[in-house]
Amino acid sequence: MQLPSCSQHKQGTSGWLDDRKKTPLTGSVIPDICHVGYNSMHRRWEIVTGRHKPEPSAFLQQLFDYGHETEPRALEALKMFFTVRGHSFTLDETSLWNNPKYPHFSATPDAIMNFDDKKWAVELKCPQNLDSVRVGEKKWMCYIIQLAVEIMCTEAAGGILFVYAPPETGQSCLVTVWIRDIELEYLILEYVTKFMYYLRNDIEPPQRVSKAEKQPLLDYFSKKLLENPSLMA
Repeated sequence: MQLPSCSQHKQGTSGWLDDRKKTPLTGSVIPDICHVGYNSMHRRWEIVTGRHKPEPSAFLQQLFDYGHETEPRALEALKMFFTVRGHSFTLDETSLWNNPKYPHFSATPDAIMNFDDKKWAVELKCPQNLDSVRVGEKKWMCYIIQLAVEIMCTEAAGGILFVYAPPETGQSCLVTVWIRDIELEYLILEYVTKFMYYLRNDIEPPQRVSKAEKQPLLDYFSKKLLENPSLMA
């Protein structure tokens, strides 16, 4: 059996970019396929097929630059969060992961944490406005789906979503510890399979998506939060 493998190229390098091109999708864009991302599935299909090339945006570049500059502080805050709670852990740099089980996508966690003798994928988010990320709402679901894909690619026991709030804001960081959930993974794979049908056959997907198409994922998260109220904390 083939096992997951990690790129030998550091994130952001030309080698890493070349490795990303080996799969049509990455963890950061799969939320689009699942109808909770920044783009519609139709727009993502246009981008993947080369029918649409996103124009440079000063606003989006500003958000990217802020996140990139703030990420080291977020990583230190994450370490502190687990240290003060008495956890023994290691936190390792990582790169792009591929898993032969899922040939259509790859993912790059921000780090790999090892604690309780298990591997955990780490996803750091550094929004300028923390109020835009609320558990159970669209942006949080988008982040959890990205994290779930990272878990699938790395075969981790689970993942940690750490939404960083700088101390000067007076806000608390949002931490979601997510245990690997096969039910969510099946849902993600169903959406990916539909997308790959459009992609392989060069068929344009519908521009508007019905509520019924989105509902399975919304129902899943509603049930998950009812069963696990600790996720709201």
